Amino acid sequence: MAANGIGAQRRVLRDRNEARQAVPSRSRSAGIGPLRTIEGAPRRLARAGLAPIGGVRGRAVVAGALAAVVIWTGIVAVGGARDLDLRNARWQGGGAAATALALGFGALILALFPEDGAKDRRRWAGCGCATLALGSMLTGFGVGSLDRAGTANGTAAVYAAALIALVAGICFAFGTVPARPIRCSAVPVGFVLVATAAAGSLIVATAPFLPALVRSDDVVSPGETGPLAWSALSGWHWALWAAPIAVAMAAAIGADRTARPVLDGWLPAALVLHAGSQWHHAVAPAATVSDLTGADLLAFGLAATVGAGGMVELRRFAAERDALLARERATLARQADRTALVAHELGSPIAAIRTVAEMLDLGPLDPAERRAALATIRGEATLLDALAADVRTIGQATADDADFAIYPFPVRADLVLADAAAFARTLPGEHPFSVSLVVRDRVRAYPERIAQVLRNLLGNAAKYAPPGTPIALSATRQGDVVRVTVTNHGPGIPGAEQTRIFERCGRGRAAVANGIAGRGLGLYLSRQIVLAHGSDLTVTSEPGGETCFAFDLAVVR
Repeated sequence: MAANGIGAQRRVLRDRNEARQAVPSRSRSAGIGPLRTIEGAPRRLARAGLAPIGGVRGRAVVAGALAAVVIWTGIVAVGGARDLDLRNARWQGGGAAATALALGFGALILALFPEDGAKDRRRWAGCGCATLALGSMLTGFGVGSLDRAGTANGTAAVYAAALIALVAGICFAFGTVPARPIRCSAVPVGFVLVATAAAGSLIVATAPFLPALVRSDDVVSPGETGPLAWSALSGWHWALWAAPIAVAMAAAIGADRTARPVLDGWLPAALVLHAGSQWHHAVAPAATVSDLTGADLLAFGLAATVGAGGMVELRRFAAERDALLARERATLARQADRTALVAHELGSPIAAIRTVAEMLDLGPLDPAERRAALATIRGEATLLDALAADVRTIGQATADDADFAIYPFPVRADLVLADAAAFARTLPGEHPFSVSLVVRDRVRAYPERIAQVLRNLLGNAAKYAPPGTPIALSATRQGDVVRVTVTNHGPGIPGAEQTRIFERCGRGRAAVANGIAGRGLGLYLSRQIVLAHGSDLTVTSEPGGETCFAFDLAVVR
């Protein structure tokens, strides 16, 4: 008899090992995560309207910026913007200061809050915005003030403005043109800063000797405002602006074609406005550095776009931090709840063991009392072991409705269920066990977690049914799903309790009254796993008759 029992146990172990080997293995190192399928997870920020501007929306924003540049080019070309021209150094300086503040704010946001996957691209964009902000202060507000006092030659200011535009365009291009952006570190940024400072110093030192950008000094009548005529511009003017325009256009094209999938739509749109702004400053330069012309509206549009984009980025960052803090607070609350639960459950066995220890300390016991004391200690130790197992299971929970990361993949249904069939044959209670696994369809499932569900269901079927009553495991094809059922015959589950048993730590009144061991975790966790597979764990039960738990697995076509 003993030999037959050992042989049966060996056959069961062999069957279970073969079933495990037949199921394709997948990595279990995903870590603790939300109980959901990894594919197609919805984003909270998208639901809140704070998702990055991409896809069709991103293209629409870029197209709108390009349309604005084209329309304004036509208006300036026909002279329709001349009525907007204004010579006022104070207004020109104020506009330059506002532009610098908006660009500086955008640069700060891009540098401090880089997103994964676009870190270097965003940092280079931030460097470009910072360059434009500094240049707006130096060549706009500062030079305008000097011009108002009649002490500055506008030629040096135009050279400096072209230098700033070129450096900013290079920074933008570094982050948008290459398929893999140049790493934005201290070395390349420092080199750009040193080269810019050296070139700026050279412009200041050689200002009296710089080639003239206009053909004569009397091309502007007293009191006249607006852009200079093309006939007044020298060849040096066109040569000076060729490089800034080229790199600005390259950066704008690169932002739309190469970097748009990882950049918000407002940033490519800003680069389009930057390219248009440089083009206008080249073909319609102001008569004096104190002129505020209609062409400057594109530069203001660039600053407004960057400033508004920075506000959106800051708002999204704040929303992400709020969501993270809320999740951390919820996690701490759940940990406190689990700690209280464990403390409560540990109290009974610890108190019982302490009572027995105090009784043993009082003096010698007769053999019967000694056996009773040892039996009590063993029973409470067994209860502690079961509680420890439950705590390890519930300790993996990270959300009220999420406990494990689920990675379903196509696998044969009979192979997923074979291990559970072998496990059922080892259950106590001498239950006749029947299995019907006639389906060989491929289903979408995570075998390790489905096996956990079936072990819980089969263990409950054996625990709550009278010894010797039958237990059945079956899997049948029903349309586009495979229906898996576990059935036993016992006292049944009242209709009023069929919802409670799936709740966290929820148990039926009969189980509690009859002293059946359990913590009300198995069905809760099992249902969460089944929900993550796109189905639900259901129960049908007749008092004193059959109880059936069932769930579906989607068939892979």
